[in-house]
Amino acid sequence: MHVRSFVVVLSLVLMASPALAGSVTYTDLRGKWDSTKCNPPQAMVVQGRDSEAHASALNSQMEDRNRFIMQAQDYMACISKEAQRDAEATGILVTKSAQALIDKTKAEIDAAMGPRAGQGAAQADKPQQ
Repeated sequence: MHVRSFVVVLSLVLMASPALAGSVTYTDLRGKWDSTKCNPPQAMVVQGRDSEAHASALNSQMEDRNRFIMQAQDYMACISKEAQRDAEATGILVTKSAQALIDKTKAEIDAAMGPRAGQGAAQADKPQQ
């Protein structure tokens, strides 16, 4: 029963993934989230250190390095924000989906109880004395 509930909730999450900012893929019982809004920085070409290099060349290398670091920091901040928004949206989706499954099961209990419908689910919530 737990596996079936997990599969139902997981399929609801995956069906809703296009509404998320990132993309979710799920294969071989492993999930992966990827950003669709953030652009990674251009890889920096690391040049060897030459003690005889001209000062302007060294300054240019430092500027390239600093630019790369700033782009990388912006990228990581973007990823963090996007992932946080998606995690919140997914959490809400899972909670609502789980509550819908609970409500459906309570309605089935009520229907099974017959004319005393409405008492079955309420009774199911109360501990037995």
